[in-house]
Amino acid sequence: DKTPAPVAAKVTVASLAQLITAGQTAEFVKQLEQLTAILVNDPVDASGLTLAMLAAKKGDLEALKALVGKAARLDLADKSGATLLHHGAAHLAVVAFLLEKKVDPDKVDLEGRTPVHAAIALGRCDVMNALLAAGANKNARDKKGFSLLHLSAVQNDAACLEGLLERKANVNAADQAGLTPVLSAARAGNLAALERLAKAGSSLLKKTKRGDSALHLAVEAKTLDVLKFLVEKKKQYPDAKNTQGQTPLHAAALAGAGEAVNYLLSKKAYPGAKDKDGRIPLHAAAGRGQLAVVKLLLEKKSWLDNTDYKKRTPLFLAIMNGRIEVATFLVAQGASLTLADSEGFSALHHAIIAGNEALTTAIIEKSGKIDVPTKSGWTALHLAASRGQEKMVKLLVDKGANIKAKDRKGNHPYHLALDDTPPMFPTELDELKAGLTVLPATEDGSHLKAAIAWLEEQKKEDEALRSGRILCAKLLLEKDSDLTARDHSGRDALQLAAASGMKELFDLLKGKGLKGDKPDYRSRTLLYHAAMGGNLEIVKTAMDMGFSEVAFKYNRETPLHVAAQFNRVEVIRFLIGRGALVKQKATNGDTVLMYAARSLAVQAAAALFEAGAEAVAPAPGEATADGPRVRDAEEDFRPPSGDDGEYAPEDEPPPAEEPEVAAPEEDGKKPFDGTNYFENHLKMLSKMDGTPLAVVFLAAMENQPGPKGRSPRATVLLRRQLAFLELLFGKGTPTEVLVEGTALMVNAVLSGHLEVCQLLLKHKDAWKVVRPMDMPRLAIEQMHYALAKYLMDQGFVPEKGPGNMVPLRAILKADPLSERAAALDVFTRLLPLVQDLDEADDDGDTLLHTAVQSSGADFLQALLSAKPSVSKTNKNGETPAHVAVRQGRLKMVELFLGPGTTKVPEGELALVPLAAGSGSVEVLQWLLKNGYKDVETANGKVSGLFAAAKAGNYNAFQLLAAGRADALKAVDAEGATIVHYAATGGSEKILNALLKAGIPLAVADTAKNTPLHLAVKAGKEGAVAWLLKNGADAAAVDGAGKKPADYADEAIKALLP
Repeated sequence: DKTPAPVAAKVTVASLAQLITAGQTAEFVKQLEQLTAILVNDPVDASGLTLAMLAAKKGDLEALKALVGKAARLDLADKSGATLLHHGAAHLAVVAFLLEKKVDPDKVDLEGRTPVHAAIALGRCDVMNALLAAGANKNARDKKGFSLLHLSAVQNDAACLEGLLERKANVNAADQAGLTPVLSAARAGNLAALERLAKAGSSLLKKTKRGDSALHLAVEAKTLDVLKFLVEKKKQYPDAKNTQGQTPLHAAALAGAGEAVNYLLSKKAYPGAKDKDGRIPLHAAAGRGQLAVVKLLLEKKSWLDNTDYKKRTPLFLAIMNGRIEVATFLVAQGASLTLADSEGFSALHHAIIAGNEALTTAIIEKSGKIDVPTKSGWTALHLAASRGQEKMVKLLVDKGANIKAKDRKGNHPYHLALDDTPPMFPTELDELKAGLTVLPATEDGSHLKAAIAWLEEQKKEDEALRSGRILCAKLLLEKDSDLTARDHSGRDALQLAAASGMKELFDLLKGKGLKGDKPDYRSRTLLYHAAMGGNLEIVKTAMDMGFSEVAFKYNRETPLHVAAQFNRVEVIRFLIGRGALVKQKATNGDTVLMYAARSLAVQAAAALFEAGAEAVAPAPGEATADGPRVRDAEEDFRPPSGDDGEYAPEDEPPPAEEPEVAAPEEDGKKPFDGTNYFENHLKMLSKMDGTPLAVVFLAAMENQPGPKGRSPRATVLLRRQLAFLELLFGKGTPTEVLVEGTALMVNAVLSGHLEVCQLLLKHKDAWKVVRPMDMPRLAIEQMHYALAKYLMDQGFVPEKGPGNMVPLRAILKADPLSERAAALDVFTRLLPLVQDLDEADDDGDTLLHTAVQSSGADFLQALLSAKPSVSKTNKNGETPAHVAVRQGRLKMVELFLGPGTTKVPEGELALVPLAAGSGSVEVLQWLLKNGYKDVETANGKVSGLFAAAKAGNYNAFQLLAAGRADALKAVDAEGATIVHYAATGGSEKILNALLKAGIPLAVADTAKNTPLHLAVKAGKEGAVAWLLKNGADAAAVDGAGKKPADYADEAIKALLP
């Protein structure tokens, strides 16, 4: 019997990666021969690491060389943007090999870091030096502006630092925050690096954009070396302030740097220095919870009760930021408990908000005061009751708080506890969860999940607050005998319990003899409040008590209006059964349905329609040329003139603040997030169309996503808005109407509102007053590309004709970054709908010219696939390829001129001079490599050599000058030499090269202009100085009889003799 030979395992990228990782180089090289060549550049893991990168990372030079022999690409990067040089930065031999292979030492990763950054971070100064010697940028910075010197200063690497300084790296380069290398050294506490950088000229007087000096930054390191050096040797002022008004002592207090605080105080730093908010270092330490520093500052006699510009003491800041240990210490040290801030809130009020019973007790016992009111008259008991803090309310009552205390609006504490309107959309959370289960497989439902999470959090908070308020109300109602007292809206306790739907408390109060028979200040009786609260049993009880007014013969708000406004469906049906009129109008003319529309009470609206309600719609009409009135979120909103039924609770104090100032918000309008949407019932503009459709539609138009999408709140509101619109359309509201003079569909398209468009698409009547085929073009003009794609996907494709050239050019000129994939898709689909792709605009530019000038290579590639003419010239005589060369767009040059493309005639504009003059060495190299030749300066033409000199493009000049001594001696049609061109370009390097080549400097063209004349006219100070240094005659006159000085500005005149 013959035993079969074992089957050799198949060689894969993964198996080879294991060999490199295990250090089995010989076996790797052997097995590499069996790998299919096409697989050698495949990634070995999800990060995009290739075998070559892995070999470089491991320092396996033999494996790397074998991979190169197998055609491994050395120009690839992984998903983080890291190249082979990044990965090999720990290994000098690997880096040297890669540099021999011309791997770019300046290629950056996604964070903007070069291989030199990587080498310094690894402490490999030998690698850093090798990279710099190969031409790597010594001043390279990452995306945050962090340079190589910054990194060396932070690393405290003397060798790397020295190597960069020897190469004259920029010692004062600042990152995005304004940190220079020396400031970075100060913040890192690296004295040696700081001293060396200061000696090299890095200014210790520089400040960050926040105004922080080296002293401010040095305290962060929590070492005293740098701090002492700056104060004692460099005599830096210990009370210097940054833009926030903070001194180094503030910075040390914030950082909890006790030694730095002690040292600064010993150097007479002022502990009472105030920042821009009026806060001293003690405020800063207290707000950050730095107890040790607080104790130290108080030992040095800092002001315990110093107040900031909002009259807040350090104790206030400690409590507001939850620093209870610090707050307790300050109370024990005798901090004032009677002082109040600018809102009238004392330490006791802030302790209530913090919810800390022990601190509250300590403050009460220490101060002996419990009923001190705020400016609005709120005592601690008012505050605790409004927040539903049962334990705090009990503590205050047990400590003797006055339960009958009234605020300035007449509210007792129990009024605030009773004021809690039940949820308007109790089933919404369950509906959203159900919607999540039926999502198409193509949708991840992230927006719905975020909305569900937000609603769950809101529900949790609301339920906790409501249950807390009920408990507080029970406790207070048992203690307070004045239960007929009215709150700020004229409601007694029984009416408040009804409005809050608190049946148990309603029954309790009714049992105490309360009748709720006096209307509130808006003439609303008990039944109105019961309708608001939505508890049907309370509604029935109110009617049994004689409050049965459900309809009127004249315009007046009814309980049905209020029930609709608060989405109380059971109550609506009950009241209608008792004779309430669904068509009843309020005093201002608002119908019951309008009340529901203003608060998006879609379930209430559905119940009203069942009972015969009618939605009055704007009259149908033709679309106008005017766009919709886009309502700015910054506009001044006014509430409707009718009854809104809102009872806003007393404002609470501002939220907790950190002692330092928050960073400024980014410029630009905030995206809609639905904040305060219901608090003022939409607050619709008074001039808005007064119909339910207009109210809801325009509210939906405002609900647009921001750059990061919609907030969960906005998502929930949009769902309500769309459901309400769907209900209106389903109940007969015509979709072809105009809102604010514009058709609904036009409004939605101009606003780029995809969801509303999707809704309207279900209703064909919405298209009656518009030209459906024009809608994608309208969306494109407004740069709503995703919407345009959606419309075209639904079959609304523009007719073929010249009109499609406009949106095509619009897409190219916009060159969109967001929605780019959608824009490219729309662009590609519009191309066949253009009658003449070579149609030119007023400048003679075809669509190809526009693509090169304004767009990206992806759009150009799509356009080229439609086979337009590549040889058409514009008014400047340029083909699109010429424009690509002039603009230095290499990828586009390759698309026009690369292998397999149609030959583009150069015409009168030679491509090499065009590239040399544009400054793109990359394009110039490509042209020369692919057989394009430079012209000679003769017969009216100017060579690329001359063009590079005129542009001051030294690299291009070097590239073209090699082996062309005769070309350097040429003269153009006006008698100008290459020195004239170089003088205009201002490159001293080119002028030096010409001097070394023996090209005469003291020559004049046919107009008698010397190079010095031209340098002066061009404002090139460096070239002027260089020419004068090398013997240029400042007294020479041109054909107009003028000397160079006659053309000079003040700066250049100072250079001339």
